[in-house]
Amino acid sequence: MKNAVEQRRLRRENLRLKKLAARALQLSQLIGKSAAMQQTFELIAQVAPRRSTILIQGESGTGKELAAKAIHAASTRADAPFVAINCGNIPSELLESEIFGHVRGAFTGATSTKKGLFELADGGTLFLDEVASISLEIQSKLLRVIQERESAGWAGSRASKWTCASLRPRTATCRMRSPPEASGTTSITG
Repeated sequence: MKNAVEQRRLRRENLRLKKLAARALQLSQLIGKSAAMQQTFELIAQVAPRRSTILIQGESGTGKELAAKAIHAASTRADAPFVAINCGNIPSELLESEIFGHVRGAFTGATSTKKGLFELADGGTLFLDEVASISLEIQSKLLRVIQERESAGWAGSRASKWTCASLRPRTATCRMRSPPEASGTTSITG
């Protein structure tokens, strides 16, 4: 009996240490000693525990997704999924279905029900890269989901409602937005 209790304790400790090592690895992928990078590290530490939506801005290739992964790894959501999508690489017609999902028969070619990325990232982080490239129609739907914390999926005539109250979206763009457009978000600019 004593051995079984000790073995269980060791398994838990092993799992805890693996999680800590994985988080440290995520954070170690961001490197830099400049004042700007130190400020970025401080911002990541500040926003990680928060529940707010975060807009990460920076030139192409500056590590916006790495910053999002570091925020996720340092947050209380680190054990939940991190789901990323490059919105600039997907045609508008398909992007809405990818993000929100659909049910069989909702449109021509919808031969089966598909969960959207909001559902797949439930409890974790959804990283929307190149969000500025999304059509205004889809941006307005995203805004509603983020504000209301719930959405009806692309379900055709059926009701398909899910909540994203436990989800924290991250968005990134290489196009700089003016402060009024970005209001209500935490912004990390690199």
